[in-house]
Amino acid sequence: MADVVGEKGYAAATVADAIARAGVSRKTFYEQFRDKQDCFLAAYDADVERVLELVRSSGADAPDVLTRSRASVRAYLGALASEPALARTFMLEVLAAGPAARARRDAVHDRFAVLLREQVAAARRDLPDLAAPPDAAYLAAVGATDALVSRFVAEGRTAELPQLENAVLYVQLTLLGSGGAPVGEGGPAGGQ
Repeated sequence: MADVVGEKGYAAATVADAIARAGVSRKTFYEQFRDKQDCFLAAYDADVERVLELVRSSGADAPDVLTRSRASVRAYLGALASEPALARTFMLEVLAAGPAARARRDAVHDRFAVLLREQVAAARRDLPDLAAPPDAAYLAAVGATDALVSRFVAEGRTAELPQLENAVLYVQLTLLGSGGAPVGEGGPAGGQ
């Protein structure tokens, strides 16, 4: 379903398309899912879990916050860049799948905000003088990242997503109060 939606868009995708792609019977489909939206949401949830686990585990053993953050950002952008249908489904088509899907997307943004909060908490253990950011800043960072990545996907520039590494890293590092600091590898943080 995610591949079909990524190629055709949510509105144009059909159960018949998903059945043909999966190589299963209509009966088998309806034994698993109520309808197209139910299948779409199951695919969305599975992809979210996969991406979140990849981001969470990337750089977990890194010696410092910058290296950990860079590894997480790189994993996120790389996963989306390597799977254009996933990127389109994850970033854009979920908005076309109705109120339940939009609510699910909001919950996913909340989960990414929690992940950022955990990363900042870990950084503050290493650097205790860092001030705690306002609670809403985590969701704001997720929203900023989503807006930037979504624009690239909508413009058909999914393969270029890794080029956003420094910009996304910059947004995340502002949570540590280092918004003006360079982020190393590749030049200043504000670069595209």
